[in-house]
Amino acid sequence: MREKVSVLGAGAFGTAIANLLADNGFNVYLWSYENDLVFQINVEHENKLYLPGFKLNENILVTNDLKQVIQDTNFIFQAIPVKFLRSVLVQVKDYITKDQVFISLSKGIEESTLLFPTQIIESVLENKNKVFALSGPNFAHEIIEKQFTRSVLAGSHDFYSLKISNILKNNYFKIDESTDLIGVQVGGALKNVISLLAGISSGYQLGKNTIAFIVTKAFENASNLIVSLGGQKETIYGLSGFGDLYLSSTSPFGKNFMFGFEIGKLIKSGDFDKDIFFKSKILPEGVNAITPLHELIIKSNLDLYHLDLAYKIIFESFKFIIE
Repeated sequence: MREKVSVLGAGAFGTAIANLLADNGFNVYLWSYENDLVFQINVEHENKLYLPGFKLNENILVTNDLKQVIQDTNFIFQAIPVKFLRSVLVQVKDYITKDQVFISLSKGIEESTLLFPTQIIESVLENKNKVFALSGPNFAHEIIEKQFTRSVLAGSHDFYSLKISNILKNNYFKIDESTDLIGVQVGGALKNVISLLAGISSGYQLGKNTIAFIVTKAFENASNLIVSLGGQKETIYGLSGFGDLYLSSTSPFGKNFMFGFEIGKLIKSGDFDKDIFFKSKILPEGVNAITPLHELIIKSNLDLYHLDLAYKIIFESFKFIIE
C-alpha cells in the first residue's frame, strides 16, 4: 500500500512537489484553496491556473478539506504564501499530532511579526512538531519537466531529515542538507526582493553594469543580515542563496523579476501608481516581503542601503537609481 504524504497549497510549487512525490510512489493529498482546481487536477490532471499545459500524476488527490489532507500522514509539506500561512495553520491546528513532521516550501517574511515560515509554524503549533525548510533554485515547471534540480533541506540532521531526503530524491531531484534553518530561509526571502530590484532596474533600462553593481551590493548586504539574524554567512553563497538569486534574477520565468520589470517600465514612463498597480495584480512573495524586510533592516542597525532600495523606490518614490 502506498504511503500517504500531504501538501498544503496548490500553487505552482506546491503542485510541482506534489507531482514529484507522486512520481516517487506516494499517494499525495493536495489541499487547494481554489475550488476550481479540485476538479481540474482530480479529473483532468492539470493545474490550469498555475501550471497550464503540464500533465500531472494521477496519484494526486486534491481536496479543499483540510482535515482530510492532514489526517493519517506523517509528513506535511506546506507551500502556502507567507501572507496566509498563519491563518491556514490555525485552521488545521486541532488536527495535527505531535508526531507529524512539517516541511516548509514557502519563502518570505510575515509582515506583522517579522517571522520566517518555520518560525510561524513553530509559533502556531507551539513547538510540538519537527519542522524543516526546503529551498533552492527550483522553478516549478522544470521540476514537472523532470529537469535536473538540486535543493537544500534545512533543519536538524537526524532520522527525519534522512527520511525526508529519501521521500524527495530521485534521478532528477537531489537534496543537500543543512542545519542552518534561519540562513536558508533568509536567503529564500531576500532573493525575492533582490530579484524584484533587478527587475525594476532592468525595466527602467539601466545599463547592465549598473544592474550588476546594484544586485552585487544588495547580495553583500544580505550576507550581513543573515549573520545578524543568527544564520551562517556561508549559507548565502549556496543553492538557497546565490543559486536561487541567480535563477530568479536572470530568467523571464522569475516572477519577482518580471513583476519588478513592469514596475520599472511604468516608473520610466511616469505612470507608476503603486496602489492601482498592486490592486490589479497577483503579488509575488518579493512584494509581500519588502515591508517586513525594511523593518528587519531598521532593527538590525546595520548599513544595508542597497538591500533596502526596492522599499525606497516603491514606497518612498526614491530616485537614486532612476534618474
